[in-house]
Amino acid sequence: MLISIIITTRNSSSYIKKTLDAIVSQTFQSYEVLVIDDASDDISELTKIIENYSAIITIRVIKQRTKTNASVTRNIGIKNSIGEIICFLDADDIWRENKLEVVAKVFDDFKNESTIVFHQSLRGTLNDINAGKGKIVPETGPATNNIVDYLMNEHGVIQTSTISINRKSAEILVFDESLPRHQDIQFCFDAYKNKVNFIFVEQILSNWIILDRASNAHTKGANVDFCLGWINKNRSVLTDKNIVNYLSNVLFLIAIKEKAFFRTIPISVALLGCNSLIAWRKFFILVFSRVLKVFKRKS
Repeated sequence: MLISIIITTRNSSSYIKKTLDAIVSQTFQSYEVLVIDDASDDISELTKIIENYSAIITIRVIKQRTKTNASVTRNIGIKNSIGEIICFLDADDIWRENKLEVVAKVFDDFKNESTIVFHQSLRGTLNDINAGKGKIVPETGPATNNIVDYLMNEHGVIQTSTISINRKSAEILVFDESLPRHQDIQFCFDAYKNKVNFIFVEQILSNWIILDRASNAHTKGANVDFCLGWINKNRSVLTDKNIVNYLSNVLFLIAIKEKAFFRTIPISVALLGCNSLIAWRKFFILVFSRVLKVFKRKS
C-alpha cells in the first residue's frame, strides 16, 4: 500500500523542515510526498530544502507561478498523486511518528468504500506543545455519521492535517476552489452529501501548530457577506439548529468586528425556516445577548 502525502506551501521555508523530519521518522515507510507550492517568495530556499530530502525519501515539488489558494494546490496534489491513500498536511503541522501506520491499518477495513479518516491533534504554539500545554482537538468524535451536525452542533473539529482519504473518495471529491475560507469544512460537507464514510480515530496523531495567535476566521478571509453566502450554498444540508450555531460561533462575531451586526439580523432571520421553535428561541436569545455586548462596548 502506497500513501501519497500532499503538503501545500506558501512561504514556508523557515519551518517546513520540522514537518518533513516528522515524515522521515514515520514507522510506515511506503509513501510519496508531493509539495505543492503556491507561488512562494522563498521558492529558491524551499527548493534547496526539498533537494536535501530527496536523497532519503520520495519527494517532489510542483510549483505554481501565480498565487491561488490552498484548495487549488490540494486539488493539484490529488491529481498528481498515485497512492491508494491520500493524506493532507499543512506545512507548519507536525505528525506523530505512528500517524501513517495507524491510518493505513484503519483503511484496511474500508478498501471498497469511499472513506475519510480523521483523528485528534494537539493544538497550540510550538512552545505550548513542547511544554505540554497544547489542547486536544477534537475532544470527541461524531455521535453519528452526520458530519454536518458534528461540525455545527457538537463542537466538532476536522482539521486538514488530520484528514486522509482513499482513492475511491478522491474520485468523487475535490476541494472547493471558490472559497477563501471554510475549505476543509466544505470538503467534509461535500463528502457527507456524497455519502462518504467518516471514521474517527480517538488518538493524537499530529501537532496542530499555531504560528499566529491572532489568526482567526476574520483575518483568514471570512467576512459577513462570505458567511451569508456560505450558508446559502449549503442550505440543503443545514438545519435551523446548524445555522443558529454558526451565527453564534462565527457570523455574529465577525459582524460585530465589521460593525455590521444590526445589518445581519434581518438577513439571518430570512435564512431560518419556521419549522423549529427551539431554533427560533435560541436565535432570539442569541441576538439579545450579542446586542447587549455591542452596547457594552459602546458605553
